[in-house]
Amino acid sequence: MTHQLGIKYTEFNPRDYWFYGLNASLVDYWNHKRNLGEFFCRTYDTVVVGDTITDSRFLLQWIDEISVSKAAATAQETGTRLCKIKKILMMTTNRFDFAIKKDDLPDYHNLLKRVTRLGDQPGRKFPKIIWMANNPFDIQYVKVALGDWVKFKLIRSFGYSTLPAVQLLPKHVTELPAVYNHYDESRFIGWLKRNDIEVSVLKRNYGGPTSLSQFRAFIDFPYQASTMKMYENLLYGVVTLAPSKRLFVNDLEGYIIEGDRVPGWQDYVEYWYDDMKDYVYIFDTIEELREILKKPEIDTRGIRERGESIWKELNKQSLSSWSKVLKQ
Repeated sequence: MTHQLGIKYTEFNPRDYWFYGLNASLVDYWNHKRNLGEFFCRTYDTVVVGDTITDSRFLLQWIDEISVSKAAATAQETGTRLCKIKKILMMTTNRFDFAIKKDDLPDYHNLLKRVTRLGDQPGRKFPKIIWMANNPFDIQYVKVALGDWVKFKLIRSFGYSTLPAVQLLPKHVTELPAVYNHYDESRFIGWLKRNDIEVSVLKRNYGGPTSLSQFRAFIDFPYQASTMKMYENLLYGVVTLAPSKRLFVNDLEGYIIEGDRVPGWQDYVEYWYDDMKDYVYIFDTIEELREILKKPEIDTRGIRERGESIWKELNKQSLSSWSKVLKQ
């Protein structure tokens, strides 16, 4: 996105400083011993938080603290800003409170509410918090926790991958559909095998879309609502098959990570969402899956040939949305 829009940026990698789940004591250390929050506030005009929203806790806590400081009253009178940052873009892709411990959730949620409202004040002197998500589930996930008043912008993933193929795979492997065994797919793989459907099972570091594109098809059982790999798979023409909502939820008793925190989570899984359904082949029964796999050519919609052009159109829409958000 930054490359296509010609934006220069500084990258901050939180994993160089802390692991997931930034808690209050670590925030206190980084803000009051290392002055990290103050550094961000005097250095940057715009901050984009990508993927792991909890990593921004140090900055949000610093803004919250200075908003009630003695300096804030003086700044209000003089019209000066205590924080140079004009906007913070929260691109939510994987549950905004990921890795925050249960007993710490109320404090964390309240912090987000305060700082978001602070940036919405008329004549604001603090950063505007712009909530964004690349999938519908994360929007609902935030609203259940913080309230419907939180406004969101949905911007789909770019889905660009630079992963090379691990290796060219033999035909007797790629003529079978691939299944990725990542989170809880082993029970679904067992279901396929009990029904005499042979598959090639892939594990971590399988090579991404350039490897999947070698297969006749890819059968995916979603473990979370956001299926970001779908976009990079489109770019490389991966033919994706997925169970219907009914089959996954009722017959297979499937679930997604943190789905129990969003009523009706089934309505927000991307494979079943209205604007994505044409890019995935959905099967409602094991018999229907068998019929699809029996066809000499599974890809009747031409995803293998059209995938890149579909990806480019989605990319164009996302790029336009990013440009508008960055300019507002």
